[in-house]
Amino acid sequence: MEQKATKQFLCILATCGVLIGCQGPSGHKPDVAKLAPLPIQQARAYGETVTGLFVSLVDFEDTPDGPSGFDQVEYFTIGPAGRTGTRKFVVNVTRTGTGAMAVTLGPESQLIFTSPDVRNLAGYTLLTMALHSEALRDDLQVTLVSPSGNWTSHRTLVTAGWNNVLIDIQRLASVERFNITRVRELRIAFAEAAGDVTFNVDDIMQAAKDFPDINFIIYHSGMKHMMTMIPPGESGIDEDGNLPWTTDLVRMQKENPDVTNVYAELGAVFGHSVVTHPE
Repeated sequence: MEQKATKQFLCILATCGVLIGCQGPSGHKPDVAKLAPLPIQQARAYGETVTGLFVSLVDFEDTPDGPSGFDQVEYFTIGPAGRTGTRKFVVNVTRTGTGAMAVTLGPESQLIFTSPDVRNLAGYTLLTMALHSEALRDDLQVTLVSPSGNWTSHRTLVTAGWNNVLIDIQRLASVERFNITRVRELRIAFAEAAGDVTFNVDDIMQAAKDFPDINFIIYHSGMKHMMTMIPPGESGIDEDGNLPWTTDLVRMQKENPDVTNVYAELGAVFGHSVVTHPE
């Protein structure tokens, strides 16, 4: 899976550029024909994946060489034994792509993700999860389970709508009675829930935020509409001067000044915007 994820990440850089943005919840089934490729959506939604390696644990999407979104729901159970809750595959509220999982947890219940493979989190800095909450809460907790023992995060604040939940895992290698190289379960709970809590879960990933020794050069500055793909008489440039994906790349750099190893290749986009379409 890690090799597949690496190829996916390199594809983002080589063919499409790198973007950051937010996709709000939708109230209807997404129009698949209008969606950007999943790697592009993930790069827009999760800034922590921009310059690093990330491995998708679940994304609830159908892929030719992997489990379907519906099948990925089966990686999750409700626990401990005797506790109440439900989980189901949905397409109406997603963070990226067309699928997600809707969950209802009763009091003292946990959503338990059991990975098909034992996960080695060593060398990764973040565990990320997209979670859509119906209300503001400050009692979300994530527990990682290893053969040597468990580790539980501090309580995390989530707001109404989509949240990028970030768990700092780079320090777990030094935690006693926890084996960061053999993580099999991830448990999600709301510590102070007095009644049912309903939420949606989308992409769960482990990410290494930065590779500071590697320079990333974005081909054609990530320009979405390459010259040979633009219909005659059109420039591919918005009326306000926005260049789709290229302007997003510039915005990303401004919003993340600590990212200093991402460069835009200017040849084609400079010629197209300054020489051919100076207006």
